[in-house]
Amino acid sequence: MRLLWGIVKTALIGLVAIAVVALAVEWLVRAIVSVVEPLADVISTTWRLSDYMAGAIVVAIAVAACLLVGVFVKTKVGAWLLRAAESRLMRRAPGYVWIREAIGRVLGTQKPPFSSAALVEVSDGALCTAFNTDTHADGSFTVFVPASPNPMSGTVYHLKRDHVHTLDVPVEAAWRSIVSCGAEADKLVAAYKRQSA
Repeated sequence: MRLLWGIVKTALIGLVAIAVVALAVEWLVRAIVSVVEPLADVISTTWRLSDYMAGAIVVAIAVAACLLVGVFVKTKVGAWLLRAAESRLMRRAPGYVWIREAIGRVLGTQKPPFSSAALVEVSDGALCTAFNTDTHADGSFTVFVPASPNPMSGTVYHLKRDHVHTLDVPVEAAWRSIVSCGAEADKLVAAYKRQSA
């Protein structure tokens, strides 16, 4: 019964995370459209272009602006302004920190705070992707089993050594497997079989 409740709880957390991301994407699309549409109308009437061509020009301008901002934040002044904006404004936005960290981990620009990846047996031989967070004097482990596809929530287990199979794979590979709902788990399973043989 506890296992069933854990599965239901993880599914509900995942659904809430997906709903939050969907709402954020919808808000972002509406914000972009509200900026693009008036500019496209101005370009369309000024230069007598079709709506599609004017929209394409506005999108190209937006992409160029994003690239310029990206280049600017690589400078010392730009990096300083970005840090100031993050500390004063963005970090107060709900969910900003965990979205930024998750994207950074998936893209490989930020290292996960775990020592190694593992497959762990939590019940009846079922294997879960986990991360070793601590090793204890008696040889047991504390592991974090993240929820998928939202790895910012999960469960902490304290397991005996024989239930933890530390893998010889980069932590980032396990992280990508989690956020892709197990799509890259073949690397983890292959490492487990190779090390168990």
